[in-house]
Amino acid sequence: MELISILASQWQTLLQPFRVAPKISEQVFLDLVAAYSSPGRYYHTLAHVQLGRQQVLNRFLQRKKIFFTPKMQKTLESRARKNLQIEITSLEL
Repeated sequence: MELISILASQWQTLLQPFRVAPKISEQVFLDLVAAYSSPGRYYHTLAHVQLGRQQVLNRFLQRKKIFFTPKMQKTLESRARKNLQIEITSLEL
């Protein structure tokens, strides 16, 4: 799957809980793609943003503990690690 398709899918998933109208979310996404794909962009491109996301998520996985409090570690640590791994895998496609 091409990068823009992957990002579009992730964008829609990200906005679902906020009940953003699809027409609005699609237009904002297209505006972002246009801005990050403009001819003058040499560093902060869509590919660079994608790579940055991968690096940040990998850093979380490398930590001994993601959460600071014992209660959060006990209840959410395992699921958070699984979610991070799923997201990292999706970014590598």
